[in-house]
Amino acid sequence: MTWNCPRCSKSYDSYLSFAHHWSRGHDNTGQPFAEYLGEDKLRELYEKNSENQLAQMFDVSRTAVKKAIEFSDITRRGQSSAEKHKWERMSEEEREQQVKAAHDASRTIPRLSVSKRGYERIRHAKNEVKHHRLLATLLVDDLDELDGKSVHHKIPVWPDGPDEVAMAVSFLDNLEVTNHSDHMKNHIESGDIPRDERTGRFKPRRKTDGS
Repeated sequence: MTWNCPRCSKSYDSYLSFAHHWSRGHDNTGQPFAEYLGEDKLRELYEKNSENQLAQMFDVSRTAVKKAIEFSDITRRGQSSAEKHKWERMSEEEREQQVKAAHDASRTIPRLSVSKRGYERIRHAKNEVKHHRLLATLLVDDLDELDGKSVHHKIPVWPDGPDEVAMAVSFLDNLEVTNHSDHMKNHIESGDIPRDERTGRFKPRRKTDGS
């Protein structure tokens, strides 16, 4: 059996070869598919179906449908409009399944948040890592080098500091790996952890968080 192109009358021995030619269109315009359906029919079908549905309906590629719509000067739906169109045609059960799938997916997407002390945190499910410690993995040759160590900000984190400081604190060249005692000493000498005037002890509210 041979397959003939209604636009250029080319013949093909297999449907696969014909479908490839048909989907591509002439000069990649989508003209064959557009002329095969006609503008009115294509417009009517597109109002009720998505591009993917039309592609499955006529066993052609989505590109062929897209090109045919453009060739016919039919306005294609944008992403939001396409999603609305899809949603309106879903059953109640399908909508519930899509909402559940979206909620399940959101629980597995890493999220960035900022602590009260100004430290950026990346959370994924029940796991959490502070941004500066994640960056510090680039400062060592082996992750074991971070065990029991602090990651010190040369420019300290100020939750209510100027924007340029907030932008600089997590730059890689603002970080250094150090031991806990040296880290504490750095912050004490710089005045980031002041003493209580009455007791002489350092105020715990200002101690570094997760460094």
